[in-house]
Amino acid sequence: MAQILKIGIVAKRTGLSIDTIRFYEKQGLLQSPTRSEGGFRLFQEKDIENLRLIRSGQSLGFSLDEIRELLSVRNGMSAPCSEVKLLLEQKLHSVREKIRELTSMEQEIATALHECKQALRKTKVNAGASCPVLAVKRPRPMRKK
Repeated sequence: MAQILKIGIVAKRTGLSIDTIRFYEKQGLLQSPTRSEGGFRLFQEKDIENLRLIRSGQSLGFSLDEIRELLSVRNGMSAPCSEVKLLLEQKLHSVREKIRELTSMEQEIATALHECKQALRKTKVNAGASCPVLAVKRPRPMRKK
């Protein structure tokens, strides 16, 4: 017979808060658990496994919708490995794109900081001097990706 667990035990075993578990249930990531006569949620071991997958998916940067897809794969509603591979490839592409955007932003911030430092050296901290970073500049052309 499957072990029946109350939400407090599930929270301790997964490292999630009770509110987080309830949130995942409301979002449809967990099937609504059966309830005891007193109204307590009663979970099974498969729910703990699903919660661990949700937590793992979030640590990899998957959205709740993407995690929902992973759960459907795990619960046999989709072809497993090829589907997961596709999701991982899409996530990796997305992460690499964000890295490119952040690298570009980092370069622009570094350039602005350099300009600021140069202006401060020239003016010797003249309070009335304007900051070159605040000067209106023509936007730089977007680089092709």
